[in-house]
Amino acid sequence: MQPPMFESQLDPEEMEAWLAEVELVHEKIKKLSNEQANTNTKDDDEEIMKIRQKRLEQEKKKEDARKQQQIQKEEEERKGRKGKGQNKDYASFCKYCYLEYVRLTDKCYWCKRETLTQEQRYNQLLDKVEKYKEDKNRKQQKKQKFELMEKTEKILWKKSTFTHKKWEYYTSSEEEIESEPIVPKDDPNFKALELDMEQRKKKKEEDMKKAEELKKKGNEYYSKGDYDQAAWKYSQALELVKDNKTLWLNRAITYIKSNKNKKAINDCTKVIEYAECFENGYTQSRDSCCKAFARRALAYYNRDRLLEALNDINQAEELIPNDKWVQNLKKEIEAKIDHYKRLKQNEKDEEDKKQGIQEQKENNNNSDHSKDKKTFIDENLTFKQLIDKFVGEEEIELLQLFKVLKVDSNEATAYFYEKNGLKQLLKIISKNDEKLHDQQNILASLPALILQVYQDKSLLYQEQFLQQYNGIEVIYEKIKQLLQQVENKSQSAIYDTIADYLDVLNVMDEDKPRSIIQQHEIIKTRLYPELFNKIITLYKTEKDLVATFLSFCSNLCYGQNTPLKQVFMMNINEIIMKSIELFDKVEIKQVNIRMMNQLCNLLSNLLTEDKYRLYFLSKELNPNFFKSYLKFLKSIQFKDNEYNQLKENGIAILVNLTFQINQIQIEYVSKINQLIPTLIEYLESQSYGLVIERVLTVLAKVNYEENIYIITKFIKQYSNQSIRCLLQWLSSKSGIVIDQLRQKQTKLYELLEQLKQQLHSDNEIIYCNSCNVIGQIIDLLSPINGEVNACSFFNEMIPRLLSFVKDKTGNFRKNSAILLAKLTKDQSNLQNLRDLHGIEILQSVMGKL
Repeated sequence: MQPPMFESQLDPEEMEAWLAEVELVHEKIKKLSNEQANTNTKDDDEEIMKIRQKRLEQEKKKEDARKQQQIQKEEEERKGRKGKGQNKDYASFCKYCYLEYVRLTDKCYWCKRETLTQEQRYNQLLDKVEKYKEDKNRKQQKKQKFELMEKTEKILWKKSTFTHKKWEYYTSSEEEIESEPIVPKDDPNFKALELDMEQRKKKKEEDMKKAEELKKKGNEYYSKGDYDQAAWKYSQALELVKDNKTLWLNRAITYIKSNKNKKAINDCTKVIEYAECFENGYTQSRDSCCKAFARRALAYYNRDRLLEALNDINQAEELIPNDKWVQNLKKEIEAKIDHYKRLKQNEKDEEDKKQGIQEQKENNNNSDHSKDKKTFIDENLTFKQLIDKFVGEEEIELLQLFKVLKVDSNEATAYFYEKNGLKQLLKIISKNDEKLHDQQNILASLPALILQVYQDKSLLYQEQFLQQYNGIEVIYEKIKQLLQQVENKSQSAIYDTIADYLDVLNVMDEDKPRSIIQQHEIIKTRLYPELFNKIITLYKTEKDLVATFLSFCSNLCYGQNTPLKQVFMMNINEIIMKSIELFDKVEIKQVNIRMMNQLCNLLSNLLTEDKYRLYFLSKELNPNFFKSYLKFLKSIQFKDNEYNQLKENGIAILVNLTFQINQIQIEYVSKINQLIPTLIEYLESQSYGLVIERVLTVLAKVNYEENIYIITKFIKQYSNQSIRCLLQWLSSKSGIVIDQLRQKQTKLYELLEQLKQQLHSDNEIIYCNSCNVIGQIIDLLSPINGEVNACSFFNEMIPRLLSFVKDKTGNFRKNSAILLAKLTKDQSNLQNLRDLHGIEILQSVMGKL
C-alpha cells in the first residue's frame, strides 16, 4: 500500500483516510499472525477497499482542482495584470493599457500593440524621472524670478497689470501634483524623491482642506455684508491654493461691493489670463470665465471705463448667451455709453452754434435765420440755458422744461442728468404747494410727466431716481397727499394727477429697477394697508387710476416670492373678494378694457406660485370666484377684435392655475361648474390664435369625454397643445371615449390621418406625444370592420418608425419602438417589419431603451 502523494502539505481528510486504512491493515496482519483470522477477515478486506476507494477519489478530485487552478493561472498570466511597471516581477509591460505580463509577450492581449520588456520600462521610468527633476528645477527658478519681480516692483513702487509673460513665473501647485512621475518601487536611488513627492502631496491636500474652510468662512462674511472680512478670508485661502478660480472670483465680487474696483479688475484678469494660458481659451471653464468677464465689466463700469466694460460684457454674453444678470448689466453699460454720446453731441452742437454766431457777426448778415429746435421761442433760450436756470432755482415754467425734454429728448435728458436736475424736480414735488382743482390739473401733473419723459430714456436715469435720490418715497408721499386732498370725491381731475405719478414708477419695467422697487420698505409695509382698498374702491368712476394701480401691483408681483406677493398672500381672502366684485359689477365695454386687463394680469402673476394655486383650488369661497370669473369670460366671448387681448389675459388665469397640477387637482378643476363647457364654446367660436392656444393649454389639464373629435381640426396648426389634450382625454379610458372611437369611424380616420402627419415632425415633443396618442388609441380600440383596424392605418409609417429606432436615441427611439410593437398586432405590419429586418433591429436596441 502506497501512501498518498502531497505537493506541499498534508490534507487533513486524506491523511485521516490513509491512517484509517493503515490501522485496518495493521489489525488484519495482527490477527493473521496470532492465527485469529476467521470469517470476519472478509469483512475487513471490504472495509479496507472502501476506504482505499474513498482516498483515491479524494486524490483525483484534488488533482482536477489543481489542474483547473493551473489553467486559470495561465489564462490570467496571458491576459496580464494591472500595474504601472514599477515592480520587478514581470517580463513584459503594455504602456497603453498599463498591464504587466509575467511571461514574455510580444503584443498586448487587449490592444494588440507591442509591449516593453522590464528593462525597457525601467529605462523609460528613469527618463521620466530625470525630466521631472528638470521641470521641477525650472519651475523653482521661475518661482524665484516671480518672487524677485514682486519684491522689485514693491521697492520701486512700479504699478503694472498682470501680463501673460508673468505667468511664466507662476507655479501652479495643482499642475505639479498632476505631473509627478511613476518611480521604480523599492529602488534606493529614488527613495528620497518618492518621500518628497508624498510629503508635497500630503501638504497639498492639507492646504486645499484649509482653503476650503477659509472659503466657507468668507462666504459667511459675504452673506452678512461684511465684505472686508470676506475678502481677507479669500486672500488667506489664495495664499494656500493659488490656482482656485472660484476664490479669485469671490474676492473680486467682494472688492466690487467694497468699491475697490481696481483690485477686482486685477483678480478677474488673473482668472481670464489663466484660462488663456493653461486652458487654451475660455470654453473649458465657461462658467468661471463668464463670471470673470462679467465682474470685470462691472468693475470697469463703476470706474467709468465703459468701452472696456462693453467689450467684457459682450465676451461674457458670448460664453453664456441667456444669463439674465449679464443681459441686465449690458443694458446698464449701453445706457451709460448712450448718455455720454448725447453729452458729446451736445458739446459738438454748442461749438457749431458758436461758430455760426461768429460767422454771422463777421459777415454782418442781418437777415432772419431759421431757428433750430434747440432755441425756445418765447424766451430765446437753449435747452442748456433753460436747464441751468431750473437747477439754479430761477423762476421758469415747468411746461417749458417739459417741452425741452420732450422735443430735444436725447441731448436735453443727458444734460439734465449731468446737472442733477432731478434733485430740483423732486424738491418741487415734495413741496406740495400746487393749487389743485377737480376739473383740470394739467400743471399739477407736469412734474410727473417730466419724470416719465426723463426716465423713459435710460436705465441710468432710472437708477439715479431710485438709488441716488430715493424717488420712491417722494412719489409715494405725493400720492398719499393727493389722495387726502381729494377726500373720496368722484370724477375729480386730481385722480388723473395721481395716475400720472403712479406711471412714474410704472415705466420702470426692466429687471433691475423693478427689483429695487419691489424690495423697498414702503412696498413691503405700507402700500397694501394705505392704498390698495382706497384706490380699488374707485373702480366705478376712476377707471384709469384703478387700471394704472392694478398695473403697478401686477409689475410688483412679477417674479417668484416677491415681497408684495407675500403681503397679498396674507390678505388673499380680501383680494379674492375684490376680484369677484370687479368681475360681477364692471360693465364690459371699451372704457373698462384696460382696467379688466390689468386685473387679469395681476391674478395671473399671483398664480405663478404654488401657494396661490393651492389656495384657489382648495378653499370654499373659491366656487364664488369661479362663478364670477366664468361669467366674465362668457361676457367677452363674442366681443370684437378689440377685446382679443382681454380674452387672452382672461384665459391666462386658467393657464397659470392649472400649471403642474396633480391628478386630484385635475379632477377638482374638471368639476368646476361651467368651466369645460365655456372653454369648448371658446374653442368653437374664436379665431384669434393666442386665445385658441391658451384654451387648448387649459383643456390639456382637464378630463373631457363628450366629443374628443373636436380637437381634430386644431392638430395641424396647434400640434403640441392639441396632442396634449388627446393624451389627457384618452388617459381616463372612459366608456364614453371608447364608444366614440368604435362608433364614429369616419371621424376616427380623420383624427388618425392628422396624427399620421405629426409622425413626420422632427420636433421631439410633438413626435413622441403623437406616438403615445396613437398607442393609446390602438390599446382602446378593437378591430373595426373585421380586418381594417387602427394598426393597418399606419402601415406606410413602419419604415420611418424603424429608422428612428435605428438612428435616433432617447425618447425618439423609445417611443418609436413602443409604437412599433403595438402596430405589429396587425399581420401586414408584422410582415412589413420582418421584410425590413425590423425584428433584429428591435432586439439589438432592446437593452438601450
